[in-house]
Amino acid sequence: MNLFSERLKQSMEIRGITAAMMSRDLDISRGRISSMTTGRVQAPRKDLPIIARYLGISELWLLNGEGEIEGEIVYLHELQDGELVKGKSFIKLRHVVINKNHVIVDSSRIDAFPDELYFILAINKKSDGLYLLYKNEKYFLSHRMDNIINSDWTSLSEENIEDVKIIGYVDAFFNKELYKQ
Repeated sequence: MNLFSERLKQSMEIRGITAAMMSRDLDISRGRISSMTTGRVQAPRKDLPIIARYLGISELWLLNGEGEIEGEIVYLHELQDGELVKGKSFIKLRHVVINKNHVIVDSSRIDAFPDELYFILAINKKSDGLYLLYKNEKYFLSHRMDNIINSDWTSLSEENIEDVKIIGYVDAFFNKELYKQ
């Protein structure tokens, strides 16, 4: 299978998914899906992530036929001067789905924490729990406890919590060895 359209059609057939079902479930016009399956649209980068996730296949394989068919390719984000920047390296996750509100970062830049971990950060979540923070060129973890009228922070480092930048809510972390390339 050399073409995107061939890989898409085969993936749909194997899973018993019709163009009408995909159109309805993903809110993509049926004409657009037809254009993708017939080859009129060569590489639909706009729709690629949602289609690959829906079919449970790798974006990389669907786009150009490289790599393994199943498994979600997730790009790692880098921590640069208090900002999250999408990196060039990636991991293939099995049994885990990362949505658009989550990113994965390496723990190596986080003070007083082992380098062998990846963190799954929720970038829009605002509730009590563990957060990754940035201040004075350092990344560190702090726990937020919401009370009725305010929030209390407990730092897991020596940093003062005032005037920090919140990078994201730590939804989970896992050992890098589980997803070694």
